[in-house]
Amino acid sequence: MFTKEEFLTGSLKSLFEVQKIDLEIDCLIKEKGLREEGLRSDEVNVSSMDAEAEKLKSELDALASGKAEKEDKLRENKERIERDQKRLGDIKNDKQYKALTKEISDAEKASKLLDMEITVALDKIEAAKKALKEKEADIQGRKDSVKSKTIEQGVKNEEFEKTVSEKKELREKLASSIDKSLLKKYETIKSKRAGIGIITVKDSICRACFMQIPPQLFIQLQRGSEELITCPHCHRILYSGT
Repeated sequence: MFTKEEFLTGSLKSLFEVQKIDLEIDCLIKEKGLREEGLRSDEVNVSSMDAEAEKLKSELDALASGKAEKEDKLRENKERIERDQKRLGDIKNDKQYKALTKEISDAEKASKLLDMEITVALDKIEAAKKALKEKEADIQGRKDSVKSKTIEQGVKNEEFEKTVSEKKELREKLASSIDKSLLKKYETIKSKRAGIGIITVKDSICRACFMQIPPQLFIQLQRGSEELITCPHCHRILYSGT
């Protein structure tokens, strides 16, 4: 037959093992959450980059359209110049001759300006094409990475489910040997105290809140007690670990 003190000591030992399993499970859940958060972040980045690529395509289309318009104007100018030059030989009126000559000169100046604008547009188009090509290559690399991470995530999730299931099974086995009222108290404290319901004491210092417990309480804890001892500061269950 166990004494009340021995029974409590055994229960606390099992409870402390339950606490370790709970912390391990919490850690696994957090790791899984971080992996999923990282994958979601990567997917958002890819989506954002896709939007940037679409913007570059729109800009490229606008540049190409603007260049085409200037080329049409340049062609029209050259055709007009050619027609006007042919007309010069037929004009006998000096005033009309000067006016037509001025029109040809203005058209030639406009053509030169259009030539320069087309050259600038070509440079911008080439730069936009290069930027788009680099962006698409980057996007493809990110998409390949996301695909790889998604597959890896699936494998790790399977491992996670298996490991957590095994730990929960062990936890249930340990919990079955613990007094129900003690287990309930532990669960209540754990839910209010950052997932830690039972903690060890070292050199009379609670390892959870790092506050010193009264000397008499520390001695009582070391010697063993029939009563449950909790930290007077953070109210977690104290366990000597011996």
